[in-house]
Amino acid sequence: HDALYEGLLRPSLRLDIAYFPHMTIGSTNDVELARALSRQWNRRALVITGTVEQLTVGRLIAGRFETLAVLPLGAA
Repeated sequence: HDALYEGLLRPSLRLDIAYFPHMTIGSTNDVELARALSRQWNRRALVITGTVEQLTVGRLIAGRFETLAVLPLGAA
């Protein structure tokens, strides 16, 4: 976590809130849909396995994703 906020992302580091490791696997602007889907998934014994090998940092501008950096991940 700390290494992600060196350099390019430094201005985005929030020290005023606790960090909880997570990975977003989907999003929606519809809050009720998000709640319904999370309740549905939480009722299942859902297991997701895999390996994250790199992190792409970007921004969405006018509906288009712009890559700012690609960061390889691995053992410290």
